[in-house]
Amino acid sequence: MKQSLLHRLIDVLVQVSSSLGLNVELYRLEEMAVMVHRIMSYQGRQFHTLEHVFSFLDHADGVTTLAAIFHDLVYLQVDGGLPADAVTLLSPYVGPSKAGFSFNTSAIQNDRAFQLCCALFGRDPEKPEIPAGAMNEFLSALLMYRTLQDCVPPPVLLAVAVCVEASIPFRGPNSEGRSMAEVLDYRLQGMVDRGLITTSREDREAMVHRAVAFANVDVQDFCLDDAAAFLSNTWKLLPETNFPLRIGGAFTVREYRIALLNMYGFFHSLRPENIYHQYRGEPDSATMDELTEKAHRNLNYALQYLRAKLVAVGVIEAIAELSGGDAPLALFLGDIPLNGEETESLWDHLAPSKPVEFLDENHPVLRLLRDGRVERSPFDLQNSPLALWLYRGLKSAQWARLNSLSSDYFTGKRTPADLLLALPEAQRRDLLSACAEMVPTRRDRLKNLMDPRSIENP
Repeated sequence: MKQSLLHRLIDVLVQVSSSLGLNVELYRLEEMAVMVHRIMSYQGRQFHTLEHVFSFLDHADGVTTLAAIFHDLVYLQVDGGLPADAVTLLSPYVGPSKAGFSFNTSAIQNDRAFQLCCALFGRDPEKPEIPAGAMNEFLSALLMYRTLQDCVPPPVLLAVAVCVEASIPFRGPNSEGRSMAEVLDYRLQGMVDRGLITTSREDREAMVHRAVAFANVDVQDFCLDDAAAFLSNTWKLLPETNFPLRIGGAFTVREYRIALLNMYGFFHSLRPENIYHQYRGEPDSATMDELTEKAHRNLNYALQYLRAKLVAVGVIEAIAELSGGDAPLALFLGDIPLNGEETESLWDHLAPSKPVEFLDENHPVLRLLRDGRVERSPFDLQNSPLALWLYRGLKSAQWARLNSLSSDYFTGKRTPADLLLALPEAQRRDLLSACAEMVPTRRDRLKNLMDPRSIENP
């Protein structure tokens, strides 16, 4: 019989306690598990959940397991601030400010856990103002110290904290040319020199090796062989970072487009060579090359896929603007079908588009649009029938023009009329006719848009 997530987490903590030789009362482990379970189950959490924690546990040691449990426990942007179930532990250290968050330095000058975290994360306690986005891993490590410091030896706490610091993602060399792993090594040596810790060179190197391996597992989705699986997992980030998508089918066309555009910008900003890390030859160069190449491939497919979806939602946004203004996406496309039920959708009213000759039906991006991501999402279809209908129905030059115009439309350089008029007349009339069937409250306005003069002067 399958265990509940909470019971499984308790079992994991019991196993860690045994493997590390700790003497912790079972009720104390239950308290820890309940806190972690509650935080990781907050409503906004879609990706950073206990399922993500458990993805680390194959062949993990006690240190890595504790790092997996604690490394994402604080997520200020998703949870709307400090996690409610950890406020008592963290509020003496940090509070909100105009810039994001600030350290309560007067109250924690002699706090050892705070000093260790500042040194390990390169934080200057004399500069308290810190943007919220730079605080998650730091506060997660601090919360780990506060939770475990009375029952876990200091060397283990430090090793766990090193893993948590390494999980700050997508970092290239710093201004001095040091890699993420070399920076960790350098900071640990500095902590020894300042008398904050006492460790051997061998132990410090072992900590960094473990931390690099942990960080690489944390971003393992980027090297999946199946682009559909990669996108399924990363799609869970959308409602975490875009609040409107958490409210079922009530989000608007523009809100959905903004969420996709944010993800496109995020993927576009990533450099594949900064996703995975190496320390003193581990992983070896051949493995690093393979990981980087897979990440490059998945990012490339993701960007093409997102551009196709952005073109489609951009056209719907233009139609919505010209027919009365922004509206719930469900008004134009229909509800997301749940539990296998059939619901009316826009593509029910569209004639199937005939594939054009230049398209390869087996291309990964076209297959993503046609067959969809691996998992269902509560806010989006697995596949992309409207994007596929446009993708298949346009010539290469027409698609390129629509792609370019949609980008300009999103930045305000083009009008909704410019974008809609860029659609060939046959596709434009078919799409407007389908929208008129889906949105009877705007039917007359939508039919009027079939005349190009009405588009130019709505």
